Amino acid sequence: APGQQVEPDACACGSVPEAFVQTLEALPIDVRAAVVQNIVVVGGPALLRGMLPRLALELQAAAMQGENTRALAERLRFTPLDFSPICAAWTGAAIYGALEGLQDYDANAYQSGQPVPDWARDGFV
Repeated sequence: APGQQVEPDACACGSVPEAFVQTLEALPIDVRAAVVQNIVVVGGPALLRGMLPRLALELQAAAMQGENTRALAERLRFTPLDFSPICAAWTGAAIYGALEGLQDYDANAYQSGQPVPDWARDGFV
C-alpha cells in the first residue's frame, strides 16, 4: 500500500522470480497489470548478454505458478531505457532531487523509521 514501509525481512525469497511474484501479490489488484507491463531492470547485470531474456522467462514461469498472478504472466514487459541501465538508478534519483517543493529525506528520517516519500501518492509522477 502507498506509504507502507516494507520490513527488511518481509520477503523470505530464495530467488528474484519468487520476490517478483510476492511483490505482485502484495500490490492492489488494480495496479498489477500496469506494474507487470513496466518492469525496469537497472545496474550492470542488465548489460549481460542473455540476462533480460532469461529473466523474462523466469519471471513469466514464476508468475504462471502463482494462482493470483497467472493471468498476468503473458503481459510481462520490460520498459526500454533511453540510457545505460548502469545509470538508471542515478538518473531517477537526480530527477527526484530536482523536483521543487519536496521535503528532504535524510539519514535521520531513515533511521527514525519515517517511510520514503511515495511519488505516486504525492503527485510527482
